[in-house]
Amino acid sequence: MNPYYQSVFADGNGNEEQPAPIEPQAPPGAGQPPAQIRIQQPSVPPGQPSSAADIYSYPQNLRDALQMITDAITRETEDSADLDYLVANAPAKKMKDQLARMRGEAAQNFQNLRRIYTSLTGQPPPEPGPLARVPQRIRSFCDGLEKGLDVLEQESREYPKILYALQNRTDINRMQDILFTEIRHYIQVNRMYLESRCESRAEPQ
Repeated sequence: MNPYYQSVFADGNGNEEQPAPIEPQAPPGAGQPPAQIRIQQPSVPPGQPSSAADIYSYPQNLRDALQMITDAITRETEDSADLDYLVANAPAKKMKDQLARMRGEAAQNFQNLRRIYTSLTGQPPPEPGPLARVPQRIRSFCDGLEKGLDVLEQESREYPKILYALQNRTDINRMQDILFTEIRHYIQVNRMYLESRCESRAEPQ
């Protein structure tokens, strides 16, 4: 030991005193049950429209986000039924294969939306009604593509608002994946619409 420290820790008998061991300190809250995470309820009464700023502010945006998730789950169920029609009536194999992949990705979006809803509420989402599984009245392949573009455009407006209400990183990742998938689907369906010359076949209003 360094001579200086020998003199500091030496007792009257010339014996060296060892410094008292430091007892490890338990971190604050150790031994206590983990705190329960609670979702703060927004102050906006049901039925009253939220302000534009509330779409960016948590938890004011949570109520509307949960409703949009519920609506999106129903819509994804309807999309799956409509995609079955488009796959069966696609005029080219390339389009048929692409629509089949989109149907699989729509099913993945459906599952991710359910997981996000459960993560936010601790409960499974409401099940879509039986009518959601019935294909809408589609008059032709082009008509189905046109309706699909309308739905995808609506989702591109609503899904970011759901994303703004998410706090958990996994939920955010899932919602981003859903949003990017829908944007990609919009581009693909729009290309099919143009390649099929659907605009020139549109019936006069």
